[in-house]
Amino acid sequence: MDVRLLIVPYHLGGPEGASAHGPDRLLAAGLEARLASAGARLRIERVDRAGRFRNEAASSLEVAGAVRGAVERALDRGEFPLVLAGDCSTAVGTAAGLAARERLAVVWLDAHGDFNTPETTASGNFDGMSLAVCVGRCWTHVAATLAGLRPLPEDRVLLVGVRALDPLEDALLASSEVAVLTARRLTADGGAGTLDRRLRELATRATAAYLHVDLDVVDAAEAPANEWAVAGGPSAAEVERVIGRVAAHLPVRAAALTAYDPGVDPEGRAAEAGLGLIAALVRAAAAASTRAAPRVGR
Repeated sequence: MDVRLLIVPYHLGGPEGASAHGPDRLLAAGLEARLASAGARLRIERVDRAGRFRNEAASSLEVAGAVRGAVERALDRGEFPLVLAGDCSTAVGTAAGLAARERLAVVWLDAHGDFNTPETTASGNFDGMSLAVCVGRCWTHVAATLAGLRPLPEDRVLLVGVRALDPLEDALLASSEVAVLTARRLTADGGAGTLDRRLRELATRATAAYLHVDLDVVDAAEAPANEWAVAGGPSAAEVERVIGRVAAHLPVRAAALTAYDPGVDPEGRAAEAGLGLIAALVRAAAAASTRAAPRVGR
């Protein structure tokens, strides 16, 4: 299949620090060969933010806007957009690029909820609000500058592998319609029954999925992905199985792997896990492309 690999080397809207260097390090670790072995005809495109850095929120959304345009162009060419990004805020742009074409579901694999708002966050980190922006919980006026962005209905979101929530964020998620499959539930018995039930529910509401993988969804003991990585998560093999189950229920139209910081991974263990997960995303997209999308009214 034709894959457009979108390299987005930014973290919190800027090109330096933490995971901004992750996409290039994964390329250097052999990503092109790994994707070729997964059957991808790969084209690589770097996504750049126009203009100078202004502030974390505005510049992150400018990056997301550039991602939106790149995703739309890839879809117009019949390519699968695969985003390799420094942080999770690029999801806002990917969702905007897909929303006008599909009745979209989002499956978000992450150790964190990314569901904070300015009122609930303990850190002020914009990256930790990424999913909340996608569903219209916060930053609505700034996010509205992204053409095509419409708040995603919360009942079309499944959050998988979460295990590190701020207290007010936890309460906000509990009061939302976002479905949550915690890391504890996923690893206790494989989570297969619960996962498939949640995915069947999504498939009644959506025609396609965006699969978002923050590398720190993998247990930190196996893959030290970034400074926020925490224990108690699924293995990389378990995350690959989740990716496969998503494709069994919904066509995967776009995907992302985010938040790899090579500075905390001197042995390259997280990089190796990341390469495997990216290949799994491509296989999932290829498998899903052979299935007819379910008929769901808009």
